Amino acid sequence: MITVAAHRHVIRVLALGVLLGTPSLLVAQAPPVDAQRFWIELGLGVSRQDPHCDGCFVKGRIGGPAASLSAGLTITPSFGIALLGRQFTEFSFDYSHDANYVIALAQYTPAAIRPLVVNVGGGWGHQHGDDPPYGDNGSGAVVAAGVALRVPSHSTFGLTLNLDVLKTVSGTVQAATGQGSSYRPILFTFGLGLNIATAGPKPTRSAHD
Repeated sequence: MITVAAHRHVIRVLALGVLLGTPSLLVAQAPPVDAQRFWIELGLGVSRQDPHCDGCFVKGRIGGPAASLSAGLTITPSFGIALLGRQFTEFSFDYSHDANYVIALAQYTPAAIRPLVVNVGGGWGHQHGDDPPYGDNGSGAVVAAGVALRVPSHSTFGLTLNLDVLKTVSGTVQAATGQGSSYRPILFTFGLGLNIATAGPKPTRSAHD
């Protein structure tokens, strides 16, 4: 009979295999160039999380795969908005830790360096480890920042490359000591992604055309 812990380990091994074997499916958040285009993006990434928690059971850095789903709208060629959902899972045979994030983003594309995109925003994050006292659990508000690149920039289908950081700025965790402790994890993520966008508005024709 397979235990729950063994089941988690199998999932992590498979996830790492997918991560290393299919780099074109890794995730990022980058809108297509042009105005009034809706887009959606899906994939996987690699992440490292620093706990920043003195009373936590796991005090060192942890790493593993992260799955993301994001969608957004380019309002103008330089500005857009997006919603990002991400799940990070620690890759470890000793401990179990997952983190879930929901982030609203504002996106800016400088005209001089298109198709590079700057993302900033905020949202909520939830951390879940093993049952006490062998894990850390908590939640709190999150701020986010990052950059992303989409190639080709105008196409319906595009591959994206991104680097971002999600910083928890509030919340506590019931630590292994039994005492409440501030919990401010930082999640760094690097990845590639598959981005699908709608067509932009057709240019209007003047009466002289």
